Amino acid sequence: MYAAIMPRTSAGRTFGKRRLPHGCTLSLKLTLTRVRQWSSPTFQRDGQQDAAARMSRTDPIHLIIADPSENSAEELVSELRNAGHATRAQHISGLEQLDDLLDGQRWDMLLCRRSDEAEYTPEDLFARVRQQELDCAMILIEDSDDPARLTEGLRSGATDVILEGQDERFLLVVRRELGNVAQRRKRRQAELAMKESERRNQLLLDTSRAAIAYIHEGMHIYVNRAYVDLFGYADEDELAAIPLLDMIAGNHQSTFKQKLKDFDVDASAEPFPISGLRQNGEAFDATMVLTMAAFDGEPCMQVLIRREEQPAASSAELQQLRTQDPTTGLLNRPFFIERLEQIVDDARRERHSGGLMMLQIDHFAELREQAGLTGTDSVIRELAGVLAAETPDGVTLARLSDDTFSVVCINRGRDDLMQLAEHYRETVDTHMCTVGNRTIRATLSVGATLIGSRSESAQEALTQASRATSHVRDRNRQGNGVYLFDPADFTTERATSDSDDDRTREVLHLLSDGIKNNTLVLLYQPIISLRGEEREHYEVYLRLPDANGNLLRPDEFIHLAEQSGMGGRLDRWVVLQAVRRLATRRSEGRDTRLTINLTHNALTDDSFLPWLKVALKAAKLPREAVVLQFTEIAATTYLKHAKAFSEALSKLECMVSMSRFGGSVNPFGTLRHLQVVYVKIDGALVGDLNADETGRSKFRDMIRKLEDDGMLPVVPMVADAQILANLFQAGVNYVQGNYFAEPAAEMDFEFQSDL
Repeated sequence: MYAAIMPRTSAGRTFGKRRLPHGCTLSLKLTLTRVRQWSSPTFQRDGQQDAAARMSRTDPIHLIIADPSENSAEELVSELRNAGHATRAQHISGLEQLDDLLDGQRWDMLLCRRSDEAEYTPEDLFARVRQQELDCAMILIEDSDDPARLTEGLRSGATDVILEGQDERFLLVVRRELGNVAQRRKRRQAELAMKESERRNQLLLDTSRAAIAYIHEGMHIYVNRAYVDLFGYADEDELAAIPLLDMIAGNHQSTFKQKLKDFDVDASAEPFPISGLRQNGEAFDATMVLTMAAFDGEPCMQVLIRREEQPAASSAELQQLRTQDPTTGLLNRPFFIERLEQIVDDARRERHSGGLMMLQIDHFAELREQAGLTGTDSVIRELAGVLAAETPDGVTLARLSDDTFSVVCINRGRDDLMQLAEHYRETVDTHMCTVGNRTIRATLSVGATLIGSRSESAQEALTQASRATSHVRDRNRQGNGVYLFDPADFTTERATSDSDDDRTREVLHLLSDGIKNNTLVLLYQPIISLRGEEREHYEVYLRLPDANGNLLRPDEFIHLAEQSGMGGRLDRWVVLQAVRRLATRRSEGRDTRLTINLTHNALTDDSFLPWLKVALKAAKLPREAVVLQFTEIAATTYLKHAKAFSEALSKLECMVSMSRFGGSVNPFGTLRHLQVVYVKIDGALVGDLNADETGRSKFRDMIRKLEDDGMLPVVPMVADAQILANLFQAGVNYVQGNYFAEPAAEMDFEFQSDL
């Protein structure tokens, strides 16, 4: 038995306040069949762009707070949320907790409070984040204004240092650094898109049947395989020192020179006949086209030569030679570099993290002198076999150079990477190689580096791994060790206005006039049960008209009302208007329930509850018709008052709801102290449903825990059928969002069931 949350229609009928397209069949019972349809890959692709646009506006700040006090951490979260920032915060008190959080997760910001009571130092935390190659803003909160300490904080890796009590500057710095992180991520995405485009273009050039070359000042700077084969050369490097003119048959050189002069004047792409000259002196006829181009950022000329010949098909043996090292049978350097570039690019897109290792044979010159050239090849082959046998699935092992093997992997955290590095080192250290009748012992210096969203390129990762390998031998001349690249070991230095006041006064004046003249606006949005409940349930939203008639949203004025002490007057106005409207509606025979939002002033105002009791009695409303709702941040900040408030409402048989749940450091810890019936999930968390299976699993666990504790979760911001399908699969009962109906001045949504 399932609820039909949209009326049946066959042509152009409305659902709530929304007009549906002609021809839609929308008796949307939430049956498993329909849910499967919504969950199909085709449906998800169709809604992917809209979902991405929506989430870009509602994504929370993924925040790590290092603070000895959880209460202090909650204060920082409260300050951010009061300023309009949705947060997903994690509190830590030590380095091990940071390691657990950094593995495989993306974070936007680390807030670190320096304290003598802490089990960490800011320098250690910042160094660990840098070591992970994560693009994460790091802000240090200091309790001393000593210039030397502030400078040291910046040197330790902090992007900025804030003094205790600088609340306004704190918010400005957070906003600036979040913007910087977002811009860096956008830049990386643009660079990746350009790099991918260049890679595709390069692939087209390399595989083209047409012979193509790029010429700068008469010399070849690039030739594709078809060009090399056409002129009869074995390798493109042979053409690097040969001028293009020397590859034109003598009887056509004067014609070609004239074409070059004409091209300098008018770079038209008109084809012309030419006679080419192969390496063996044989001439051939072809058609040539000259065009302007750029290669590696340099202006040059593109030469395109066409002949009516079919290139020979490459054999499987040739492909194998191109990807394998002939001595060891491992992957060769070019193929490995290509794989590494792919992993780095994916990490920059934040699809996964990665790790790179260089395994360098210690004292290779001495080994070669001892074993000879043939014996050295035998040792390298044997070591390659040993390493290959110890390489897990999903990890790529290759021979990078004469004395160096390389390993790249994905989705391995810092500890896993170092365990694998140590395993390789120990395996080779205990292995004895045999060359003829002699036994030769080899050891490895293993340098590793992490690959994350801030990794610039494959070449940079290789450089870091190489420096890490050298660092092993710097610490111990014999090598035979492992080391994870840490930038700190390689560098010594790191690097409210008058208009706001005017705006505040303007908003407070509008609020005061709105309360006095009843010009504030109430809107109503339905809360819908997916389990067949027929009661009408709406949430009440407040809007403030400005001088131009535009309706300001609560996040533009509520915090000002609370800070100015006007929140109490605002609460009374909203409750009074809402219960009057509700009383009229119920007198018409409607079984309607309203959820009314309150400011934190209602929690701390001892006179509010007696007033509320009188207001409800005067409206002759049953207690279950009204749900009073306050935010999680208000409850966290004023926990003692919120506890007393919820207990008093429970005695009055009024239901309590807490909104924006899940954004604090310890949301369930706050909830344990309150007598709450409904819990409205923070809308920013709804994005977890469209992220991946891990996000959906976390969301389902949160819903299940709330229901196990006897509370009723409400999920807002349902904007499309894909989210709705995921919510149904998660077992959610109550949903809300513009997909059903936008907040409206009238309570005219068509609640119905089709059982």
